[in-house]
Amino acid sequence: GSAVGSAVGSAVGSARRQATVDEDDEDSDSDEAAAKKGPAAAQGSLSSQPSPTVDPAALALAQHKIAGLRKGQEVIFDSTTLPDTVLFSCIKLKKKGKFALEKKLIRCIGVNRERLIVFDTHGQPVKFGNAATVKSNHHLTELVKLTFPRAKEPDVVAMHIRAGLMGMADPEDEQIALKANIYKVPRAQALIKQLQERLARFK
Repeated sequence: GSAVGSAVGSAVGSARRQATVDEDDEDSDSDEAAAKKGPAAAQGSLSSQPSPTVDPAALALAQHKIAGLRKGQEVIFDSTTLPDTVLFSCIKLKKKGKFALEKKLIRCIGVNRERLIVFDTHGQPVKFGNAATVKSNHHLTELVKLTFPRAKEPDVVAMHIRAGLMGMADPEDEQIALKANIYKVPRAQALIKQLQERLARFK
């Protein structure tokens, strides 16, 4: 595949690191069955939903809570819990082993001003007031690159997330260990644009 561009790659390492929640490893048969019907709803922005006026301190507190979200926590899709967050319905494509059947799991990618969060919507539409479970939570700068593994499917995107460092004899020669997760995103170009815009602030 080909990398999206410097807006994703060059931002890595330019901002402070925050706590990371690992990508999900478990599968769900109910998720897979629901995924056959496709994403439950179109992408939406929580920032455009009705919400009370809040001061900068309240927004900062909300952002701190978002950074602390852990895998398995339940959240509500609203502008109080997830301010300044754009949501993209998607399907996670997962394959274990060369000859294994590909699993399709309904997911939602949330692009926050500082975080990249993946949610399990349990087959429900991505809309204001619905609940979802956190599957992973990364600082945006942990997204090293995006690639397109399927030339004939431009809506299939692989997210390569920093998973740590591969130890080498010389610290300067350490290589970044990456973990790739593949998603089929109906509005892939909008997702890429949103990521580039959000990452620009960390340059």
